[in-house]
Amino acid sequence: IQDVLEGPETVEFIVIDTIDPAVLNMYKNLIDWRSALVVVVSKSGGTLETMSAFFLYWNELKNAMKERASERVIAITDPHGGALRSFCMERAIQMLPIPPAVGGRFCIFTPVGLLPMALLGGDTAQFLRGAKEMDTACQASVLEENPAAMLASMQYLLDVKRGYPLRIIMPYSARLEQLARWGQQLIAESLGKTETNNPFPIAAIGTQDQHSLLQQWMAGPRLAWHLFIREEEKTRLTVPDDVENSFSHLAGKTFGQLLDACYEGTSRALIGGKRPCITITMPRLDAYHLGQLFFLFMTEVVLLGKLYRIDPYGQPAVEVGKKITKEILSRGRTES
Repeated sequence: IQDVLEGPETVEFIVIDTIDPAVLNMYKNLIDWRSALVVVVSKSGGTLETMSAFFLYWNELKNAMKERASERVIAITDPHGGALRSFCMERAIQMLPIPPAVGGRFCIFTPVGLLPMALLGGDTAQFLRGAKEMDTACQASVLEENPAAMLASMQYLLDVKRGYPLRIIMPYSARLEQLARWGQQLIAESLGKTETNNPFPIAAIGTQDQHSLLQQWMAGPRLAWHLFIREEEKTRLTVPDDVENSFSHLAGKTFGQLLDACYEGTSRALIGGKRPCITITMPRLDAYHLGQLFFLFMTEVVLLGKLYRIDPYGQPAVEVGKKITKEILSRGRTES
């Protein structure tokens, strides 16, 4: 959402999704805490990374705003319980709910996604409208009229019948790089629950990964298929006409044309090498079509759960790692 909507006219929107001390310290010193609004998001209210970073910045906010610090925080969490909820209630901090039945990777249409979109001036009504219309399309009983069913069918057949377990999610749009990473999480956490058959998602980005990974994809083991995502309407920006003669093929071309040519070159090369790929083309990258895309992938993963006979909700293996981490930290302080 940030990558699609943020621009010179929007608020400065910083997503801190790390506990790397160098990065945390950089933002601690960079942000003007007298004018900052902190949004903390944790469904359970106890996420290690989120809460440790929040308490670091909560101290900065208190130092800058004194008794008014609570006015500069919004928490998005479970409405019924959790440590974050208790913390906020004690300090009269505003809260928005994540519905208890909605898992973290499915929560884009809750305040987790809607608040950032609103803060960045996005059209939340169009975002939800796109999702609703995709919901209607994904209820079609005819396979060819149901986009989620078609995508799920291709995923399942390419994996189980053709032996392509690796799903490369590769947008040809820098603004969709984080969506590809979310798609990777969505598939991995929802379906990575058996040692026999389930898809293995990998996020990539065009054009960069043409140079870093295409050799492997074209000549390596036949294990991967590609899901390309592209947009038809692009910002119009043109290569100057006065370039060196050896680059005359670039002169006067729009960067959209260059991006399309790179996508077509990669996809045609894969097809020529009998390497399967599928392309989703969006008319334009706006709130409406972004809502459609999110809902398409969430519906597809539910259908894949049916096909693979895997419960797509919950992530029990992740909880094992969290439990061990908490046990390590409970032993006492260690220096690093």
